Amino acid sequence: MALIHGMTHDGEAKVLLMDDWAWQLVTIPHTHHVVHDGRSFQVWYWEEDIADDGVIEILLRTSSDPAHAIYDVGAGGDAVASLIENPTVNAAGTALTEYNLNRTSTATANTTTFHTPTVAAGTELVAQYLPGGAGPQAGGGQVQSDSEWVLKPNEDYVFRVTNISGQAQTLGIIVEWYEESRH
Repeated sequence: MALIHGMTHDGEAKVLLMDDWAWQLVTIPHTHHVVHDGRSFQVWYWEEDIADDGVIEILLRTSSDPAHAIYDVGAGGDAVASLIENPTVNAAGTALTEYNLNRTSTATANTTTFHTPTVAAGTELVAQYLPGGAGPQAGGGQVQSDSEWVLKPNEDYVFRVTNISGQAQTLGIIVEWYEESRH
C-alpha cells in the first residue's frame, strides 16, 4: 500500500491508502462508514403462525433527521412486503429495541420503532411479492430493498408483511437505517 499524507481544513493530519497495483484509493462504501461512525441501527420482528391474510408490522417514527432505510423480509409461504408512508396511527404498539450496528458505540437512535401498531390508510410506496412455493415442499421466500429509502423527517412509516399463502406461516422483518446526524 502506498500512503498519501494530507491535512484537513482544521489542520489534522490524515493518511490516505493507495492500492499498489491499481493505484486507486482504498475506500469503503458510505453505508459501511456510517456503521463505523455509530449512526447505523437495526430492528427486527418476527412471528410464527400468522394466519392467512394476517400481517406483522414495524412502525418507524423518524426524528428531525432523515433516516436512510433498507428492509429484509422473510416468509414461510407466499407473502407481500409493503412500505407505507404517513399512515394514520391509532396506537404505536410495543416498543422495539434499536440496536446500533457498531457495538462499540454508545450512540442511540433518534428514530423510534414499534411492532404491532394499530394503523390505517397511508401511502403505499412499494408492494413486493414474495413467492414462497406451494404444497408440503414450499420453501418460503425472502425479499429485500435493492436501494435505500430516504425517509422524511418527523414522519411515520410502516413496514408490513402480509401472509397470502392460504395457511398460517412464519413472517419476519429486519429494518436497518442510518441517521444523517447524531443527537
